[in-house]
Amino acid sequence: MELQNERLAVTLSDPGSEYSRSRFDWSGIVTGIVLDGAHNFCSQEAVEGNPGTEGLGLSCEFGINRPVGYDEVGVGEWFPKIGIGFLLRDSDEPYDFFKDYEIDSAMIETLQSDEYGLLFRQEVAPRNGYAWILERAISIKDNRLYVRNSLKNIGNKKIITNEYWVPLIIKFSTRNLRKIPLE
Repeated sequence: MELQNERLAVTLSDPGSEYSRSRFDWSGIVTGIVLDGAHNFCSQEAVEGNPGTEGLGLSCEFGINRPVGYDEVGVGEWFPKIGIGFLLRDSDEPYDFFKDYEIDSAMIETLQSDEYGLLFRQEVAPRNGYAWILERAISIKDNRLYVRNSLKNIGNKKIITNEYWVPLIIKFSTRNLRKIPLE
């Protein structure tokens, strides 16, 4: 999927296609940002020397350290992971965002509003008292990328979470760089 205007081209992955692991929200992962046809700002997470989670570009995660409901479910039970669906708790160990958990994904709809914006929507049916509607609108104007999120609790249990945005896994091109003298 791509959004494009005169200055900016933004590529997004279809939910669950390029990234389908248990850490990052699958809706609205920005895999490429090209400014003025020359400057590409996105890359995949380097995993050499660290466990990594194959993050790419601009993506987000809900509950990086304490996912909703993890502490209240037992081994063999499902806990919510907003933007993905539900994950299976398979041990008594504390939550580890580097770990791959078994996933029961919830559908994410991709709605095109126009060539300058997309809307992703995930409505999750109640499970263990948790249910939500997540909407993420991504749009471009001139040389700017806008992301707007809405999370509505439609279950009977409270959702207390934080949202963490991967600070844009970027790559720098050496093209057109010049040495700047240090004083």
